[in-house]
Amino acid sequence: MTFRPLLITFFLFSFTSGNAQELDSVLQKYYNQKEFAGVIAGISIDGKITHLGQAGFAYLEDSTQFSLDMHTRIASIVKPMTAIAIMQLVEQKKIHLDDPVAKHIPEFSKGNKSKITVRQLLSHTAGVPGYKNDKEQEDLKHFKNLEKAFSAIKKRELSFDPGSQYSYTSYGYLVLGILIERISGKSYENYMMENIWSPLWMVQTHSENLKTQYSFKARLYSKNENGTIVRASKNDLSDRVPGGGVHSTLRDLLKFGDGINNHQLIGDSTLQIMLQDPQIKQGGNGYGLGFTLYGNNPLVGPIFGHSGSQTGCSALLFILPEKKATICILSNTSGANAAIGKIGMELLQFVK
Repeated sequence: MTFRPLLITFFLFSFTSGNAQELDSVLQKYYNQKEFAGVIAGISIDGKITHLGQAGFAYLEDSTQFSLDMHTRIASIVKPMTAIAIMQLVEQKKIHLDDPVAKHIPEFSKGNKSKITVRQLLSHTAGVPGYKNDKEQEDLKHFKNLEKAFSAIKKRELSFDPGSQYSYTSYGYLVLGILIERISGKSYENYMMENIWSPLWMVQTHSENLKTQYSFKARLYSKNENGTIVRASKNDLSDRVPGGGVHSTLRDLLKFGDGINNHQLIGDSTLQIMLQDPQIKQGGNGYGLGFTLYGNNPLVGPIFGHSGSQTGCSALLFILPEKKATICILSNTSGANAAIGKIGMELLQFVK
């Protein structure tokens, strides 16, 4: 099963003001269409949660409700977190965006890998290949740490000459995780805890460990080709933690969006660099440095953020800087990204 970034196309809708009950109604509509096992969503404006909504189940088998505070996979929504961690190091002048990565990761010092820059890794233009096949993406192989995961892919040939194309890959963000570790001298998890998650009080956000039994976490489901919702087989995310191996909660992700809007993690000038489109990606939404650029919406202005899609997860994070608002939608079902994107569009009506 291959997952791809979500394409969002904006249309002008005519909406009336709504409340939390109406948000529930939006989610319930898509649940009734059997788009997912469960879904939760929230909106934060000026640092205050204004809307929370829920529909469906965390455990279909015993009808356990998908709670607003339940842990779930967030897939590629971790990429902007990793990107911001890199940009913190840029602000501290410990690295530069156009540094060759080989300056800090000698394993990339030969051949065309020596041309790869930090900027190219952030924008998916470095040529680092993705998963070899569906089996690799869905396997149960566990890596003790990022260095072990990096050892498994560092000798692979690049897919193209760095800077010449756009190709979305979580392994490129694995390399960024290695960069964070080698420059900071801390593990990726500890760096993120100290510099991203804890400063925003994102106390429920952690790297997922398949060997750990979590007591309050949604089960994994998948929407198969005929539209039936089924239990999804577990897979191990330890080979992609900085690009898609983290779980969190709805409230934590709203805090993350708030932290970006309030410049609690990086300065505004740094954020503006991240939101520049290098114009290499062909078709669909633009992509900056760790953020998908969804363009200007006639109701709320510019929107950026990220989608997430992996086994047991379809997710979307919208950040609306002119409104100082964040919208987040999390589902425990893979294959539901089209519905999640539509929900995201509908929830814009609640941002005033």
